Amino acid sequence: MTKLNAQLFLNISATYISGGQVNYYDKNQIADWYIELNPSVVTSEVGENSLNGNNVDINALPKRSITKMLMIQIEISLPLNSTICTPKAEPSAKYN
Repeated sequence: MTKLNAQLFLNISATYISGGQVNYYDKNQIADWYIELNPSVVTSEVGENSLNGNNVDINALPKRSITKMLMIQIEISLPLNSTICTPKAEPSAKYN
């Protein structure tokens, strides 16, 4: 934090965030999909929850993205003392 004058300060900071990696398909890739389903799962009597990713073959290569972010902040600070925040009390009236 840098002091600009008696009551004004400047802070400049940068934060780098390295995120995760994701595989995805866009709408053009989905339009050209050729999907093959393992027929033994469809005719199986094991139960309706027996279908999983190993039973479906999608002939497409996913796109890959990596999330990274650089966030820059510029902050100006000034103290808020009691004379700025607290309203002045009205003098009480004196009754005789």
